[in-house]
Amino acid sequence: MKNIYILLVIFSIFTSCHRDYDKNVDTDTLPAATQTGARTGGAIIDGKVWVATKNYTNDGPGIHTYCEKIKDRTYIRIYLKGIKDNNSIYINYQVDHFELNKTYTITPNNGESDNTIYFSRSFDDIFYNNKYDCKLKITRLDLENQIVSGTFELKLNRYAGEEIINIVEGRFDKKF
Repeated sequence: MKNIYILLVIFSIFTSCHRDYDKNVDTDTLPAATQTGARTGGAIIDGKVWVATKNYTNDGPGIHTYCEKIKDRTYIRIYLKGIKDNNSIYINYQVDHFELNKTYTITPNNGESDNTIYFSRSFDDIFYNNKYDCKLKITRLDLENQIVSGTFELKLNRYAGEEIINIVEGRFDKKF
């Protein structure tokens, strides 16, 4: 009986540690463009405000925010998932001789580059950057404190079709 009690106490401690960072988030207003690791993200998608969850997300191998520098090459991976929906924005960008506050133009990816951008509404409803240029600006990259902040503008098209989605005023301030 004593062992069951101890297990229940341990279980309660671990399950109560989960924090819901989305509790008081206003989903009708874009979060401020901060650089503090505030776990925020959002954009205007086809004229409507979209706000990303502040909770940690890891939807599979390689599907999370992450940054690193190996020699002269910087790897930046941004993953944002909606609070009110399961829509997600994924930006994977690699660059040699990275410059902070520089706006990078990410050219269309036709399978010839490691740079990938997509917006997903579901597993089979995905928009890619295979026709239009996209913009990414990193305003803070702090590898020691694991913070990446920046802005983006994306024009993406449906993989199997002509439908276009416009994402403007994108911003993120993430811990990784």
